[in-house]
Amino acid sequence: MINLAQEGLRQQVKKALGDAAPYTKRLGAAAAAALLASTPVLGGIAPFGPALTAAAPAAALPFVAAGAVLGCVLGLPFAASGGLVAACVVALCLRFAMQRFAPDKPGVLISACGSALTLLVAEMLSQLRLGASIEKTFAAFAEAALLTGFALLGSVVLVAAKRGLPGLTGNARFAVLAWGMAVIAALCRVSLLWVSLGVVVSGALVCCLAFAEDAKTLYVAVAAGVGIIAYDTRLAPFAIGMGLGALLAMALHGARSRMAVGYCAGACFGMLLCHGSAMLLACFANGLLSAVLFLLLPDKLVTLVAGVEEGEKGRLAAASTRVRQLGNALCDVADTVREVCRTIPQKTEIGELPDYLTDSLCRNCKNNCNCWVANANTMMDGMNALQSWVAAGSAVTPQTLPEQVSTCCIKPYDLCRALNEYSSERLALRCAATKSDALRTAVTSQLSVMSQALATVAKELASPAPLRAKYRIETASAGAAAEGVSADVVRSFSGMRSQAHLLLCDGMGVGRAAAVDGTLAASLARQLLEAGFDAVSTVRLINIALSLPEGEAGATIDILTVDLARGICRVYKAGGAPTYFVRSGRVGSLSSETLPVGILDEVRGSETKLDLGAGDVAVMVSDGMLAAGDIWIQMELQRVWESTPQNIADTLLDGAKKRRGARADDMTVAVMRIVPITEDPMM
Repeated sequence: MINLAQEGLRQQVKKALGDAAPYTKRLGAAAAAALLASTPVLGGIAPFGPALTAAAPAAALPFVAAGAVLGCVLGLPFAASGGLVAACVVALCLRFAMQRFAPDKPGVLISACGSALTLLVAEMLSQLRLGASIEKTFAAFAEAALLTGFALLGSVVLVAAKRGLPGLTGNARFAVLAWGMAVIAALCRVSLLWVSLGVVVSGALVCCLAFAEDAKTLYVAVAAGVGIIAYDTRLAPFAIGMGLGALLAMALHGARSRMAVGYCAGACFGMLLCHGSAMLLACFANGLLSAVLFLLLPDKLVTLVAGVEEGEKGRLAAASTRVRQLGNALCDVADTVREVCRTIPQKTEIGELPDYLTDSLCRNCKNNCNCWVANANTMMDGMNALQSWVAAGSAVTPQTLPEQVSTCCIKPYDLCRALNEYSSERLALRCAATKSDALRTAVTSQLSVMSQALATVAKELASPAPLRAKYRIETASAGAAAEGVSADVVRSFSGMRSQAHLLLCDGMGVGRAAAVDGTLAASLARQLLEAGFDAVSTVRLINIALSLPEGEAGATIDILTVDLARGICRVYKAGGAPTYFVRSGRVGSLSSETLPVGILDEVRGSETKLDLGAGDVAVMVSDGMLAAGDIWIQMELQRVWESTPQNIADTLLDGAKKRRGARADDMTVAVMRIVPITEDPMM
């Protein structure tokens, strides 16, 4: 009964905490806003209250605004608080107006500019009443500028928080660092004598980041130091000591105790800039408390702050996926080897023609002594004459037997049947040897490519995380078949490490047989590129797959790979038609004198690197589009390149149909456009 009562009480407490969580978060937001709004920096300006009101999320806007107003009123001098309160109210009103009339836009920029203008007007009126000076005027404009800037950066921080803070780049990283300075400055207000909470927390934070051996430790240390000095220039020795401590902690990376000692030693160097025994003692106390706080933090929290755990999980998850895909590819190799081995005859050798005949036919013949003893020389001359027929694979009949053999043998029909069986077995063994060589080459090449792929996985595990994508692609295609089904196959898909691929495979010829080759090449290429193979290794494996089957099989392959983080494009061509590019409005083409895959044992493709930017277009075509040359294609691209990819593809296909020659061929065009990823949370 007691356990049941305790469990019921625990459930009630848990439910009550869950119900109170939204209110607790909002009250916490109000308290944080009050603390930041009441924090003066750079000699007395306090732009954070109106900035928070302009950038706050809609759900917490009333609470943040109330906290900002309360912080300005209670934490700042009366002369400075009036304009800031008015700026907060204007920002709140503009935010509510934007929610009513333009609910799809946050209105951060409008509310930030409105509150900054209000603050500037209030400061100018105050100076007219109390007396103006150059210093006050400059401070007023600086406060208005910082208000606008921090409001816009706050909106960037909110967008980054929705995506997840790990792996920040560009504007998001700068925004987080800027607001981090403001938070550190606000924490510096909480102090006992010269021991400041902002300095202690900053020191523990840089120690946690140093635990990850990441260069961002120095960025954070510099940002925290700027925040500390911005709050009070007398704390500059503490900020410098924190930076030196961060360097020593990184140099002594390993056990947390050793890093803590290194940080404390580095922080003590700030004592050289201190004046007075109180400052000296405070500098030592700040460094010591930061090191102690770093040691007291749980390991899980330290790795979480440092980003080690998440980064390792991400890399291990990516490695697991890659290895699984490579394992599937190795299984495909095993299946290929098994199927080829199944078609190879088990017999590996056959004797000379006389030995074969004596074992299979002449041994039980009553006339064998007459043939192989009495007339041995004559029979051997006849066997030598038959060798040319057997080597050529020609059928032997009683009428075509040499005279030396026909005059001795009393079973000419049985002899001809044995000779033809011998010729068939020789031909089968010759084909088996060829298949064995092909299989050996295929296995060797495939295992070599697999080895390179595994080496690439190991290299990626040791490399930093890929950059965040700055671009995306828009693709479209259009085509027309010459005979019912097209041998041209287009595929567009995403790959590993922020890459996108567009490929065009054209099976040799027209009709169903060519369509099988084109589809096989496209399917294998997509599977291998998605698994992380590069274009060169991918085409090598496809060449092996198309070379193994009986008969002629081949396909041209064009692979376009775009690095979405850098805008770098790589084009791999194996026998394909020219690829066209429109960069900054200028049309160009890229061609290669290479053979399709599946023809030679070794594929000889060409790879070219290009730089593409926002709005640039790439166009792949099959050879059926070039019946009338390609000058018209470049002219059409110059005319329609700014339209949608689908319109470009349809326009080029219509032009090719009008210029189609007497020889019908499949026609396909694939278009890709580079589009920047833009997010404007400020409007």
